[in-house]
Amino acid sequence: MGIQNYLILALGLAVSGLGVLYRRHKAKELESLSDVEFLERFSQRHSAPADAVLRERNRVARIFGIPREKLSPDQSIEELSKRFGYLTDFMLAWDCLDDEIIELRREAGTDTHLGPPSTVGQLVAELAQLRE
Repeated sequence: MGIQNYLILALGLAVSGLGVLYRRHKAKELESLSDVEFLERFSQRHSAPADAVLRERNRVARIFGIPREKLSPDQSIEELSKRFGYLTDFMLAWDCLDDEIIELRREAGTDTHLGPPSTVGQLVAELAQLRE
């Protein structure tokens, strides 16, 4: 492996690291929600078993690179995209989740042409229900 390959690898790692720092900085501005608060807000519009909801919340937060306590069921995906869209990493994470939902819908025999979830609550609810 030549020096150019190492420089490209180092640049990629630096950009990725900057993305993590950027999301952490931007996440500080968001309200923090405990698991109980998240479930209370979630249950106002959606229904799914609490353990599945918290599992999916944690998973979505990890995929988005955002602390789980900073995710709220009321947040729109568009809002998160505007806040955390550093280069294209957030949108790639969203695309992966959207593809996963389409695949889960297909496996469940539901309509794969439904639009993507527009809020974190819808996303978490659909993932939790499709996995049950």
